[in-house]
Amino acid sequence: MRINQRHLIASLNKGFGLIELMIAMALGLLLMAGVLSLYVSNKQSYKTSEAMGRLQENARYGLYQVQKDLRMAGYSDCAPTIINHLNPAGTGYDDSLFNLAQAVGGWEFNAGSGTGPGDSYTITDLSPAGIALSSWDDQDGSDLPASLQNLVVPGTDVFTIKSLGAIEGISVKSNNNINSNSINSNGANGVPQSTILLVTQDCFSADLFQKMNNGSAASLSKGNGSPNPGNTNSPTPPLVGAKKWSAKYGPGAKFIAFKSTLYFIGMDADEIPSLYRVSFDSGVAGAPEKIVDGVENMQVLYGEDTDATADRIANIYRTIDTIADPERITSVRLSLLMRTLDAVAAEVDTKTDYKMAGHSSATATSIDPINDRFLRYVFTTTVKLRNRGSL
Repeated sequence: MRINQRHLIASLNKGFGLIELMIAMALGLLLMAGVLSLYVSNKQSYKTSEAMGRLQENARYGLYQVQKDLRMAGYSDCAPTIINHLNPAGTGYDDSLFNLAQAVGGWEFNAGSGTGPGDSYTITDLSPAGIALSSWDDQDGSDLPASLQNLVVPGTDVFTIKSLGAIEGISVKSNNNINSNSINSNGANGVPQSTILLVTQDCFSADLFQKMNNGSAASLSKGNGSPNPGNTNSPTPPLVGAKKWSAKYGPGAKFIAFKSTLYFIGMDADEIPSLYRVSFDSGVAGAPEKIVDGVENMQVLYGEDTDATADRIANIYRTIDTIADPERITSVRLSLLMRTLDAVAAEVDTKTDYKMAGHSSATATSIDPINDRFLRYVFTTTVKLRNRGSL
């Protein structure tokens, strides 16, 4: 009996053999591999979700900024007719930038295959360095402004918005001479030289001009000076006789600041394509301001009222260089091709037809991006110009 008990105890104390250990290790490794795979998958999902959330937030913010400005395009207070004194032959003058009668304007990228409706554009390089300004055309066939050299990403459109904004604190004396280049103010008016202003009174008269004297002067002069584009002695529409203004402005006169803002796609310091805007309020380009990053392409179409009798409703959407009458643009359709800031996609993006500003091959611009691991999505909006009628 004791011998059998010792054999039983010895048998129970043998432990695991080599085979059992190998099986246990294999099962452990399989379990660890499953856990690791789940971790990697969850991490990838988190990175993708986070990147797409940032992309959507950037798109919402960028479109909000553009929509807000577009809704004010063409605002000209209550003036029925504006006499434009800005010099169309002056350095840097372009109707797209300084003609308030044209609420919006812009430049269409036309190099290579172009980027109009029905065109396909393949992105090979986002660098704006060395791209000719003649690659873009506005409604008059003019090139992109020289101040944008080496700033605008090729294959993208550029657009401008013109409106008016409040300016306070200018008090005008009575008995101003309608044949003089200056409107006298009560003391220094504080308005910097080069500021473009609209002066109006009683909603009957309005003059758009560039202030030529400095802020310490007790007048607002449109006489000779160095700022660009400067003023002309032959405004549009023309004044009668020797008149320098459309009205004899007095204490009831109101001054409003002219605003001209240009939007474009550029590259930031980290080589990320981004949406920028630059102000031309003082006649020359200010410093570019980045609105939002991760914008790889922008396409713009303009809704034009083509009826013989204008009803202020868009009949057709066209690129700016094919618009028949820029003053009859009533709405703008804008598409942004957004991309994530990091290459987080599990697979290379091989899609070749991101459709922008339209839904079919005939009406949209098809963009073929670089094959990489960035995630992309197109966001499109159509904005009514409140001061120019209906969609």
